[in-house]
Amino acid sequence: MCAGAYYVIGFCTRWPRLNRQRLPTRKFDKSTMGKFGRKCSFQHKWMEKYKWVKSTTDPKKARCTVCLKDFDVCNMGESALSSHAQGSKHKKNEKIKDSMASTGIAFLKEEGTISNKNETTPTDLNNNVDSSLNIPPPPTSSQSKPMTMDSFVSKADTKKAEILWTLNTICNHHSYNSNTDIEKLFRTMFPDSPIAKSFSCGERKTAYLAVFGIGSYFLEDLKSSITGPYSVMFDESLNKKDQSKQMDIHVRYWIGGKVVTRYYTSQFLGHATAKDMLEHFSTGVLESGLKPGDMVQISMDGPSDQYDTKLLNVGSCGLHMVHNSFKTGAEITGWGIDDVLGSMYYLFKHTPARREDYLKITGSSKFPLKFVNHRWLENVRVSERAIEVWDFVVAYVKEVESNKKYTKPTCKSYGIIKAAVNDPLMLAKLHFFKTVAKLLEPFLEDFQSSSPMVCFLAKNLETTVVSLFCRFIQPDATEASRIIDIDPDTRNCT
Repeated sequence: MCAGAYYVIGFCTRWPRLNRQRLPTRKFDKSTMGKFGRKCSFQHKWMEKYKWVKSTTDPKKARCTVCLKDFDVCNMGESALSSHAQGSKHKKNEKIKDSMASTGIAFLKEEGTISNKNETTPTDLNNNVDSSLNIPPPPTSSQSKPMTMDSFVSKADTKKAEILWTLNTICNHHSYNSNTDIEKLFRTMFPDSPIAKSFSCGERKTAYLAVFGIGSYFLEDLKSSITGPYSVMFDESLNKKDQSKQMDIHVRYWIGGKVVTRYYTSQFLGHATAKDMLEHFSTGVLESGLKPGDMVQISMDGPSDQYDTKLLNVGSCGLHMVHNSFKTGAEITGWGIDDVLGSMYYLFKHTPARREDYLKITGSSKFPLKFVNHRWLENVRVSERAIEVWDFVVAYVKEVESNKKYTKPTCKSYGIIKAAVNDPLMLAKLHFFKTVAKLLEPFLEDFQSSSPMVCFLAKNLETTVVSLFCRFIQPDATEASRIIDIDPDTRNCT
């Protein structure tokens, strides 16, 4: 039989004897009865061990004279006192009390009044004065508490600093996450500032102050300032982050002897039909608290959208009309200026090899600029750069075609540029494109503004059209009283 079996048999034979032995009876302390399911009460002997504890009117609670708070002892008994003594807040309060007591600075008594260990009470004075003299006690002399900058800083000062910092974040287009742990930075930079000690404006608080605090205040202030006629302007564009169309709404009104334009609100929508836009427009404007009867005009992007509301009609957007007119005129010529300008830019975009060959062949580090297809009159600088580098582009194409040392591009852009290089009038066409665009550009500079310029729109358009006619029609033919009476017959052309 193995040793393990002998061990098991021996243990079994001894077990009855062990089971018959009387276990010692455990004596429980009343202060620790709570651990075994029974309630305990405050024991006065605890005050000898814990100098900071005292009894209360409730026997199931104890009071801490350092933290000035009551806590239960009915469940844990004396362990509740030990647990409270190990707490971080209790230790911190003890250090503060010891430091104040060592320097003679006043500290809070249990009742919440100011006490000082160097203070002499009237009772002590009465004990030292002969009662037969019946002399009233002198006034008490209390040591004044030293003043610090913290006593002059209120919560309003800290809140003002947080609001100013939130406004700085918004005005400089900083992200909310840029304010993460900003309070730690300020406390390190300004260790002697009481405002920096209480300053707290992280990313979440900045967003909360901006949206629910400052934003709401500005919106209500704007509503209260619109007390008369006003006009509404809106435009929708893609919000790439939310993947929805964002319709920004602005209001223009008269206040303080001048016309001001202010951002009002934004609406987010998926479909952008006239019905959908009218619904969101009603939610953002008509149902927001503004008086619909005071609305005199609606300015919008897209002259084809129609609403049933009859307001002051000033025609379509003049900026869009001028842009589209210039685009139509350039396309009717059949010169393909837009294709040439666009191909010149994309031929050297994201192609380090072609750019290196271009630099070796021409010695120039200037490259064509990007053509703006949705706003043609914004391409004045693009056409000027194209004219400036045109000779270099011609030299590049000829060298690539004749020298096998360089790789010939096979993209569509190169084919368009190669055909344009073979056109002897292409440089003259670029000059003409630039000249007409510069003639119409002042119109955009004057009217692409938040100022009320509608009263000057008709006269400025007439002057612009007549100036453009003078480049093609003889001066005698442009002396008609109305633009519609000018005869653009070929016999009158120069």
